[in-house]
Amino acid sequence: MLIILLYEVVISFSQDQFEFDSETLDLGNSIQVNKLQILTLKIPDECTNKSKLGDKLFVKYAAFLLQTGEQLANIYESQESFSFRIGKGKVLKGWDQGLLEMCKGERRKLFIPPELGFGALGLGDLIPPNASLMYIVDLIDIKDQPKSGRLNPMERVVNKAHSERRKQFKRLTTEEHVPYSGRFVGPIIDTTYGPIEI
Repeated sequence: MLIILLYEVVISFSQDQFEFDSETLDLGNSIQVNKLQILTLKIPDECTNKSKLGDKLFVKYAAFLLQTGEQLANIYESQESFSFRIGKGKVLKGWDQGLLEMCKGERRKLFIPPELGFGALGLGDLIPPNASLMYIVDLIDIKDQPKSGRLNPMERVVNKAHSERRKQFKRLTTEEHVPYSGRFVGPIIDTTYGPIEI
């Protein structure tokens, strides 16, 4: 019975629609998804690069609570996209699994069960415990994971800066003495500049 209800939900969306039809999903708390389900809504004419583990993805999305149809988030109208590295555990497990092998320009609908979403804890007042979620996700861009051992120019600059900072800290802590004076509201209580005159 659950599969039939879910099938009716899936086919009720048109190819280019990302708005949520709450009447179609107004099935009370009877809908629960027990595994990740992926529906491709739009495929680009050309796909030369698909998302893979470690890639940085830039996406636009809308999120819905499946049980009630309530919209939780929608960044389609924002000029900014959301970015993350896929497979690194920085987003829901349902996203890490459901957005693999996706083309730039592709739109997917993800039905995410609680164990791949926010689980038994939920998310405060926004998402109740054990909630199934639905996401509409457009992949705007893909940045390939840097080749092992080879960093892009920005990562090289950042790594060099961190390395220099570590060297400076090591010199300060092991080779040099830093002169100082300490005060406690008034006269100097300690200094490395010589004896304290009272």
